[in-house]
Amino acid sequence: MFKVLIACLSDWDTLMELPYILKKGGCEVDVYCSEKSWALSNNYYDKWIESSSDKTVYRDKLFDLVKNGDYQWVIPGDEPLIKYLNETIHLPDLFVKIMPIINIQYREMLSSKVGLADFCKDNDIVAPGYRLYNNCADLDKIR
Repeated sequence: MFKVLIACLSDWDTLMELPYILKKGGCEVDVYCSEKSWALSNNYYDKWIESSSDKTVYRDKLFDLVKNGDYQWVIPGDEPLIKYLNETIHLPDLFVKIMPIINIQYREMLSSKVGLADFCKDNDIVAPGYRLYNNCADLDKIR
């Protein structure tokens, strides 16, 4: 059986269907989240692993679960977690096990619209253009 860990740092209600889809697909599903998380709003998981509200404690426990668990797939379930992990994972082997991309050199695209746009440009992928501005005074410069 395919074993999956869904990790959620925030109590967002995105991807509420994910545990259901994975369970119906035959996976064993564990969720690592707070007691207020959307991931606990249904019964489509096998085990709940309660998380800490302290980000560093949360991250260290997640790393421990990934290193010592037998998960074939780890799914960071919200954008704040992806952003935080992207800023704090420095080992390529750990990055590959947790993050939604497999090449750490492309990490700038995670949780960054500009990073994704730059990745597309650097790899000849057609994507909408963009302009950066800091305040309304910059608008005349970018028109």
